Amino acid sequence: MQIAKRSRLDDLTKDFLSGTQWAFSLEGLPNLKILSLGDFSHEGWWAEYNMLLCRDESLQEQKGFKFRTLADQDTYYGDLVDDNMDMLATCPVGPDYVVRSALKVPI
Repeated sequence: MQIAKRSRLDDLTKDFLSGTQWAFSLEGLPNLKILSLGDFSHEGWWAEYNMLLCRDESLQEQKGFKFRTLADQDTYYGDLVDDNMDMLATCPVGPDYVVRSALKVPI
């Protein structure tokens, strides 16, 4: 089951991108591994609106970001998400809140 289908960083608002860049920086939350955006409470029901961002530990930073979207081949981060799905599922917000707070595209 895929719980997050959104992967374009261009879909995020400038303010959300700025806050996320800070969070993944050394000045922000240096131990942050994953940042989730969306409603994960309904077993993939809202997957098309959800996004999972992870620290980019590669040598290739895209567009100067120190984070990227989680890829299917990211087994370490994928396992971390799987191990913490109960926590992700406890904070339902629905896609309308996600769009108003972080995404530039309408639902």
